[in-house]
Amino acid sequence: MAMLTNTPNFETLFPTEMQHLNHWLLWRLVAKEGQAKPSKVPYNPHTLAPCNPTELAQCGTFTEAVFSWHKMPQYFAGVGFSLQNTLVCVDLDNSLDAVGNPLPWVEPILAMLPPSFTEVSQSGKGSLTGGCWVKFSIDLTPLNLY
Repeated sequence: MAMLTNTPNFETLFPTEMQHLNHWLLWRLVAKEGQAKPSKVPYNPHTLAPCNPTELAQCGTFTEAVFSWHKMPQYFAGVGFSLQNTLVCVDLDNSLDAVGNPLPWVEPILAMLPPSFTEVSQSGKGSLTGGCWVKFSIDLTPLNLY
């Protein structure tokens, strides 16, 4: 998710199936000493303090995260989603050309994945999900695609 200069309509950015999960948080870009680029730091949508995204108790509903973002849009870069339980993300760095099309090496990978929700990384150079948000059962059989 890139830095947002206009108020986004988050409801149209994320599939409804994802919106129903209590995996939502806020994030902002924070400069860290010794790092060339800022880090994406997750924030609790209830306390507005930095959080551990692996702790679902520190996440909230989609509505809570969006509401909190609207209270401080100049502070937070966007809303985020915690990949916990049976959710999987495929992250393909530097996978897009200057126009935003997948590079040739990406095509065989995407062909192996079912069609699903994809977003471009904050740098604009990669496909954050690589074409796939998949919810799996214990035996890794696809149940839902987001």
